[in-house]
Amino acid sequence: MLEQLINHYTDGNKASFAAMIGIKPQLLSNWLKRNTFDAELLYKGCKNVSADWLLSEEGDMIRNSQNDNSSFIIMEEEKLIQNIVKIRNSKGFTKRSMAEALNINEASYGRIENGKISLSYCQLAQIARCFNMSVIDVISYPDKYVKSESSSDEPVEAILQIKLKKDKKDQVLRLVFGENNIEILNK
Repeated sequence: MLEQLINHYTDGNKASFAAMIGIKPQLLSNWLKRNTFDAELLYKGCKNVSADWLLSEEGDMIRNSQNDNSSFIIMEEEKLIQNIVKIRNSKGFTKRSMAEALNINEASYGRIENGKISLSYCQLAQIARCFNMSVIDVISYPDKYVKSESSSDEPVEAILQIKLKKDKKDQVLRLVFGENNIEILNK
């Protein structure tokens, strides 16, 4: 993963890549030897890198306007994170179990809960599945989303009262009910 980033951003120049993300070349060498990295530094330093790809190596490495898996929900992200922490605690999940469910390491999950890494919709959907909840219920927690059901199958009852003279009344009743029903209605 790290080699792919280096090749993409600096055509394989490790010293330039280290400078680009704000670290010393020695630290980059250590990351490469140990196959480790600081996801937060890479996310901040690599313009348009996909957070999903960075955390899971799934999807496209670079975000673009047509395929941006790192789209964020339009709401206060802090409130969303607070909801996730409250739900996780109420359900007895640990950060480790959440990280395993998201297929990321515990430190990366901790950065999500600390607000250091932005949460993508894809990750939110995975978290909601872990909680056995819908995404909308995680967002609106502790409230639950209830879809309003319109009862369009039930007939609508309407009462219309019109004052008419006798001859006009007969005409309207014939128009509405036909010739056969006029005798019933006149009784």
